Amino acid sequence: MKMEMNHRSDEKDLTPFRLNLRFWEYHCHTDKLKLPLHSHLFWQLNMAEKGYTEFIAPEKKFQIKLQPGDLLFVPPKCTHRFRYHHEAFIGFSFKMEVHGLKDDDAEQPIHIPASPETFGCLRAIKELMFATFPMKDPFPGEIMLTCDDSYSLLLESLLTGIFRRFVTGISQNAASPLLRTIRQLLQQRHGNPLTVDELARNCHYSSGHLSELLYRECGLRAKPLIDRERTVIAANFLEFSEMNISEIAEYMGFPNVFAFSAFFRRHTGSSPSDYRSRKRNELLGATGPAIRKDK
Repeated sequence: MKMEMNHRSDEKDLTPFRLNLRFWEYHCHTDKLKLPLHSHLFWQLNMAEKGYTEFIAPEKKFQIKLQPGDLLFVPPKCTHRFRYHHEAFIGFSFKMEVHGLKDDDAEQPIHIPASPETFGCLRAIKELMFATFPMKDPFPGEIMLTCDDSYSLLLESLLTGIFRRFVTGISQNAASPLLRTIRQLLQQRHGNPLTVDELARNCHYSSGHLSELLYRECGLRAKPLIDRERTVIAANFLEFSEMNISEIAEYMGFPNVFAFSAFFRRHTGSSPSDYRSRKRNELLGATGPAIRKDK
């Protein structure tokens, strides 16, 4: 079965929306800061750079450990708090007005585990800050700013892209929480193998019943759906990471590079090397030399 390797939808399928950045903070917090439960009217994006913190949203029955490279999108009116620890947690927090989303796009917090792509987003944010921020040092360790200056327009553009990549793409599958569970489990294990039995235990179903539910919701049973999502992760590594193909195979839990290549070709009709070469040539043609090789 050949498939398109991208979570992104065609432009006409993207939910139109407008993003206005209202506040941002670059912080360094420890357990000296005790935050109460609170909510606000903005979308909030947290980007973890160093250390870790626990995010707790009791009404949503949602609790995760936010670690370096993780992204966390918190919808408006979601009551939550962060529990910090002795080790300093360093990261960005953005508060944004987002207009034009469907109602079901703002139900649950969205946790995106660390990946080469999320680390790339974090690096891009810092580079843009250094390049455009009106102060000499935008990172003194603790700063919160309103966003009325012209420099914020570039930042809003980058945040809009991040929001579209991770929020509107996920929300298009909001009707299938099982699919979201599969994606989260596979992202957390970096695309390593996930058996149908493991997935069924995580979802509290029998294997057979789970496959029937997935077939009704997504048109695929559990095993081919897991394979499809692993292939998407592999494609993202090939497109965005600097790991060579053997390293990707090992990182994703394949016994060797030949097994990885056979798996990828079976689901895409293309070898990993051909896929990477094609994607990077497309990027080079569109934007210039985006991939730099050190001498």
